[in-house]
Amino acid sequence: MAGLRRGRVDLDRGMVEVVEFVTEVSGYLHFGPPKTGAGYRRVGLPRVVVEALAEQLARPGSADDLVFVGPQDGTLRLAGFRHRSWRPATRAAGLDGLRIHDLRHTAVALWIAAGANPKEVAARVGHASVSFTLDRYGHLYPDADQALRDRLDALHARSQARQSAHDQRRTKRAAQSRKARLNYRRTGRDLPVWLVGVTGLEPVTSSL
Repeated sequence: MAGLRRGRVDLDRGMVEVVEFVTEVSGYLHFGPPKTGAGYRRVGLPRVVVEALAEQLARPGSADDLVFVGPQDGTLRLAGFRHRSWRPATRAAGLDGLRIHDLRHTAVALWIAAGANPKEVAARVGHASVSFTLDRYGHLYPDADQALRDRLDALHARSQARQSAHDQRRTKRAAQSRKARLNYRRTGRDLPVWLVGVTGLEPVTSSL
């Protein structure tokens, strides 16, 4: 989050491109790429997050400027952010003791609750393998299994409703076809019939 630059945020598409991180070691800030190739990723954002980012980016700035900054628009440092913002906010919310990294786990739990499969979760968090995601977050999927079963039941119910509507249309068409055939036969029997008697052939004329 601290290394996110304005040019990596696409508000129109609701996407954030993750290509850079900032870490603090012994008081020094280091900007660098993600640890693995899977760390390079584009993450789609829900509308509520896009709206919050739009408000954050309303102030003027260049594409290379950081989205989240510290005092005097400097780089956001972990210790200062934790002291000035994080701890007061978590205490006010009754969540004292919550770690900043816990937000990552919370995000994963929300994705799974929303129906994300392990591959989707791995892609969003930047895991190199789905197996690692399952090892770390597999315990969250039992609840997701019930949600999956509910969706399957709903899918079956919609399928049955469509089949019932199709059967009704087919039955109606068959009834209309039978009615049309009966009307044709009835009309054919009621038509008047004229019988023409044959009186014979004209005699042959010898002069011809």
